[in-house]
Amino acid sequence: MFITLALIAVGVEKQVDVTVHESLRRGAGKDAGHGVGTLMEGDCDVVKRLDIWIHLLLNILSAMLLGASNYCMQRLSAPTRAELDRAHAKFVWLNVGIPSVKNLLHISRYRVFLWSLLGISSIPLHLMYNSVIFQQLSGSRYDILGVKESLVSNTSFDMGAGHLGFGLDTKPIHEDSPKYLLEQEGSFESVFDLYAFGEVLWIRDRMYRLQKLDNAACIAAYSNPLQSRRGSVLLAGDYNGSEPGVPFQTLHKFYPLRSNPLAWLCGDSSPNTKPHPDVCNVTLVAERPDEWVVDGERVHYCLSLPREERCRLRYSLSIMVVVLLCNMVKVAAMILTVSSLNAPSLVTLGDAIASFLTHPDLSTSGLCTSQRSSFKNSEWSRIPKAKAWDSRSHRWGKSASRRRWSMCIILSTCGLMVAIAFLIEGLHGLQTSGVEDISMRALWNMGLGTVTSETIVQNNKISNLIGNVIVANLPQLILSFLYLTYNGLLTCNLMDHEWSQYSQVRRPLRVSLPEGQQTSTYWLELPYAYALPLLSGSALLHWLFSQSLFLVNITFYDYKDDETTEFLGLTKENVDASSRSFYNLGFSPMAIVFSVFVSLILLIGAGLNSLRRYPAGLPAGSSCSAVISAACHPPRNDTNASVKHVQWGVVEGTETCDHCSFTSHSVSFPVQGKTYQ
Repeated sequence: MFITLALIAVGVEKQVDVTVHESLRRGAGKDAGHGVGTLMEGDCDVVKRLDIWIHLLLNILSAMLLGASNYCMQRLSAPTRAELDRAHAKFVWLNVGIPSVKNLLHISRYRVFLWSLLGISSIPLHLMYNSVIFQQLSGSRYDILGVKESLVSNTSFDMGAGHLGFGLDTKPIHEDSPKYLLEQEGSFESVFDLYAFGEVLWIRDRMYRLQKLDNAACIAAYSNPLQSRRGSVLLAGDYNGSEPGVPFQTLHKFYPLRSNPLAWLCGDSSPNTKPHPDVCNVTLVAERPDEWVVDGERVHYCLSLPREERCRLRYSLSIMVVVLLCNMVKVAAMILTVSSLNAPSLVTLGDAIASFLTHPDLSTSGLCTSQRSSFKNSEWSRIPKAKAWDSRSHRWGKSASRRRWSMCIILSTCGLMVAIAFLIEGLHGLQTSGVEDISMRALWNMGLGTVTSETIVQNNKISNLIGNVIVANLPQLILSFLYLTYNGLLTCNLMDHEWSQYSQVRRPLRVSLPEGQQTSTYWLELPYAYALPLLSGSALLHWLFSQSLFLVNITFYDYKDDETTEFLGLTKENVDASSRSFYNLGFSPMAIVFSVFVSLILLIGAGLNSLRRYPAGLPAGSSCSAVISAACHPPRNDTNASVKHVQWGVVEGTETCDHCSFTSHSVSFPVQGKTYQ
């Protein structure tokens, strides 16, 4: 099933990639020459919703590929009977029925090569898969100007108003030649005012687009530093011109990503000084709109220039090429794996039992009650043959090795600690940025994966797309390792569960290629009742982490709607000069909370599952090939036992000691304290 799902996933992704490549071929997007193209451009809310659904689909496809890779890697690492015999001759046992790195030292080089291809190709895939398609936000670099209310209070906003130039000559002005008007009206000593004056001239020719907003609406419209629906704004109040003959005053040159960018809303800004170090509390300003004061003057209303949003859904050709190459490698390795499925590998527990029942292994003769821990000696001949049977049952947690449990606990604990530390640091950053309410409701209202000026990672020096993509997707790689670890734990648990059932009831063997009364299998050792929830949980966690730490790409536009890099003010950090875009990382506190919550559920679930007990009977360690071999020495007259219903128990032994084995004959349950060999 996993291979089929993987091929479907690759097919869907291939169709997406063809569409993306066609967009690039037609030169969609200004950055097509840099390997970045545009799939669509328009309203930011629409782009954001589409981006969320696309990333959900990408994470589902990624989980399917991961599950398929794990399935194939487990089949490839399964030993053949000849490989087991060679290992047992050296007193080395191998794993059967579970994912195993240990087996790679004892299987064929061809299968090790395919296993390595599947494993290595997963690393770049999970580092970049989530960022093949990403959203690019748009932001405004605008100016705040103050004008006398008397100059605009009686002015009609129709194009017929001939004196809408604030006392300036109304003859046509070229946008890129403000010097013409300067010669008519005088000169300016302030370069800053010269820039703003040129903007006023540009705005003047678009006065018919200005919208009059009351104070409450104006504050709300400009309260988000990364808003892109509004451009420059004229505040109507008792403002005097900054120069003789100039009817406006430059109040602030707005830099969206500068420290405390909304200081002008609180009136704590000046064109010639840095913003006030205290953070502007926009909420308090919005509560008293009638008392709104900017730069010492009370604002009566504002004239705002609306803008059309230009958010984009983008793709990276270089990332796409890497993903396609990795998927091509995976598909090729999967096809080669499928073509070798008929090889006599001992993939399931039933395969191993059937093989040892048909051809018993003499190296484990007389060790029928030995557990996995008994085979740690260098020579199995030193293990006592006759041992008293212990009827105590063991917990599910004992079925997996300490190394496997340690890996799971270390990865889970470290991941949770990093996520919690990042959440605490993020909440502290929000408060430092002026966000007072960090309750769960407030964090929920911020949204999942939403970019705000407060949720952009500070002190990030990486300015290019690929670097930020790799950092943003590092948690995806860790999650993939965690999935494989949890998969291995559950596989060990359920394999021992299947193993223990053979001491309770007579049942057929579940094998890869059934014969006689044997049954076939559609899974290895992880039934769909466990595999599908685990895969779904993995996909959910991958998506949540993609919304917790993510790529931020913003293009800012100046007053003429031209792309600009003038949005930081004093520095050019995180600016990709080749694409004129801002690249950084963003975080979502609520997504981190959900990620921690789901991770804790999985960790607690694994812990509670490990407390369950198996019924007393077979020795612990069903994945150990030596334990399986020792339990499969049937009576000599039990022919073709492997193709019949079998059970483990006491069978006829020697005159001095009884024997336990899998057999198709009748058995009795072992007696506590009695010796068997």
